[in-house]
Amino acid sequence: MNKNELLMKFGYLKEQGEILVKNIAILEEKLTETLIAKNTLEELKKIGKGELLMPIGGGCFIETELKKLERVTINVGGGVSKEASIEESLSKFDENTESIRKMIIRTQENLVKIERDLAAINEELGKQK
Repeated sequence: MNKNELLMKFGYLKEQGEILVKNIAILEEKLTETLIAKNTLEELKKIGKGELLMPIGGGCFIETELKKLERVTINVGGGVSKEASIEESLSKFDENTESIRKMIIRTQENLVKIERDLAAINEELGKQK
């Protein structure tokens, strides 16, 4: 490849790498949210019923009462939600957690490959000077 082709490829790969870094951050955020939701549901399951403080955002909480916790509404994808048992919901959280972790690993592997390719192009450009 000539210098211009290498520079174009370098720019393209660098852009792809930046996209992957952003995707990893989004996936890690999603994983954190999923783990927090699972832990919250597990703790609520232990409580069963009673008074609790519920966060509503911005550091604000409201006092509420949990009368019974038998079923929750979960998102099953595509903007569709359904009512599910606590155990089914916890199982869904486990599935989602595993799926997100696999996506993070695949994305990180792709990023490593791009970084290797960028290093190789950089080395080739150094030889062409």
